[in-house]
Formats: sequence, C-alpha cells, structure tokens
Amino acid sequence: PQRRHPIMAEQLEWIHAYLFRVFPEADAAALWAMIVLAWHFLLRSAEYLIRLGVDGAWERALHGTDVQPRRNGASVASFLEADEVVAYIKGGKTDQLNGGTTRNHHALGGLLCPVAAMARYYRSFPGRLKEDAPLARYNDGKPILREHIQDILELATTATGGDAGRIGSHSLRIGGATALY
Repeated sequence: PQRRHPIMAEQLEWIHAYLFRVFPEADAAALWAMIVLAWHFLLRSAEYLIRLGVDGAWERALHGTDVQPRRNGASVASFLEADEVVAYIKGGKTDQLNGGTTRNHHALGGLLCPVAAMARYYRSFPGRLKEDAPLARYNDGKPILREHIQDILELATTATGGDAGRIGSHSLRIGGATALY
C-alpha cells in the first residue's frame, strides 16, 4: 500500500483560512481545534473523534473534561487566560495496558498554537470543557466525523498542489511527528 503523506504547516494555514471563510464561527472553531490538537498531540482519529457504529467510541473520544487549561503550571478557569493545554488521552492502539497518558503543549503564538485554538473553541463553547462528553461536535451537537476531517485535509492538499489520494486522517499524526523531527 502507498504510504500516507503528512499534513504540514502550509496545509494547516490553508485549512484555517478555509474553515473560517466557509463554516459558521462555532463550527469552524470546533473543526480547527480538533485538527490542531490532533496535529500537536499526534492523535489517531479514534483518540479524539467519535466513530459511528464502533462500540465504546463515545467514551474513548477526547472529552471536555480531558482537556485542561493551565497558566504557569496551575489550573485556570478558561483557555482565555491559559498558556498551556493539557490533554488526557484515555487509551489507544499503542497503550497496551489501556492506562491512558497525559500530554501537554505550551502556547506557541501564531496561527498553529494549540492554546489559541482551544481559546477560540472555548469562546464558542465555554460549557463543553466541563462536560464529560466528546469535544468533537458541531454547534448543533452532531459529531465531527473522521470523514469530515479527511475531506478537509484532502481539499487542503489539492489546493496546495499535493496528491489528495495520499492523504488520510492519519496524515495529521504524521505531519505533527514530521514537524517535531
């Protein structure tokens, strides 16, 4: 099989412009936050999105209570005052004991900052970060699906001159790892 290509900063910048031009603000903020978190935290789609028809998918997805804002290492009330995002990943493909893991990222400034993406999400959905329910939902409460993310990634890849056939939802994880490298 052909290997998937990474989503890089150029595609992410295109995606940001596209989302906030085409979608209502709240839906764009939700999509952008999920894409940025997946890229920075190297998430597989099953770790942050709901997969319809898969047992336990609702529970395994990233919930509001799994993402915490911090400032100077201490918990704060909202992402509007945060300089760090901490995410608890419940378990995944490589978590053999299913014990979960905690990861964090500090504010970077700029368009690709995960703290800024969560602050924008928070402005649209302040109550969701206190809910034990998946974050990856549109304003109407419907889930953001893997196919929705993949369609956006393919559009960005085509728009930036890449081969959309080599892009999948896993391309966010690959792109984040490539950027770290």
